[in-house]
Amino acid sequence: MEHVAISALLRRFEPLGSFPDIPFDEMVTAGRLARWKKGHTVLEQGLPRIGAIFVLSGVLSNTGWRKTDEIDFVFPIYPRDSFQLDAWLDTPSNHTTMAVSDVEALVIPVTAYKELLVRFPQLQRALWAASTRNVDLVLSVFAQYVSNSSEERLFAFLRRYMEAFNSPDGETWPWHISQGVLASFLGTSRPHLSTIISRMRTDGILEMTRRKMRVPPGSPVHAPSAQGG
Repeated sequence: MEHVAISALLRRFEPLGSFPDIPFDEMVTAGRLARWKKGHTVLEQGLPRIGAIFVLSGVLSNTGWRKTDEIDFVFPIYPRDSFQLDAWLDTPSNHTTMAVSDVEALVIPVTAYKELLVRFPQLQRALWAASTRNVDLVLSVFAQYVSNSSEERLFAFLRRYMEAFNSPDGETWPWHISQGVLASFLGTSRPHLSTIISRMRTDGILEMTRRKMRVPPGSPVHAPSAQGG
C-alpha cells in the first residue's frame, strides 16, 4: 500500500478527520506498514508495546481487561480503529491482541511516536480525542455485553460491524469472523450462537456464510434500536 493511500485512509479515522491540521503525511513517514496473518499474536499482555496502531483492514481482538477479567470480555477492533495511543508511556501492554483475520495496519513505533508528538502538539490533541473515543466505545460495548441477551448482543455487534466495512449494495458485507470467534466476542457458546443464527436465517433477517453476510432490506438488524429475540 502506497504512502498516499495510507494517508488518505488515516483521514477517515474518527475523530482524526475532524482536526484540520493533522500531519497525516508525517504520521505515515514515521510509521511502518504491518501485515499480520489470521491467528497472529500482535501484542501480549505484560510485554512491551510496539507503538500506536491504526488498523487499515481486517479484524483484531483485544482481551485481558484488568477490571473485567472475571467475565472474559473480548473487544473487536475494526478498520478505521486506532489503539495503543498511550504507547509513549513506556509501560507494558495491558491487553493481548490477536488477528482474527488477515490484517493491515500502520504502526508508529514507540520512539518515532514520541518524536512525532513533540514535533506536532496539534497531533496530541487529536490523539487524546481518539483515545477518549476509544474508552467511551469500550464502555458502551461492555455495557451491552453485561446487560443484554445473546440475541441483543449479536444485533449490536452486527450493526457496528456493518458500519466498519463497506457494502457494495447496502445488503451484503464481507465476513471475516469465524463462528467460534464470534461466540467469544458475544460471550456465549458456539452451539447457542448457531441456534440464534439459524433462527434468524429461518426468519429471513440474516444470512451468513464463511465469507459473506447478507442483511436483507427491512431486517431489524438495520435499525439502531433493534432488539434481538
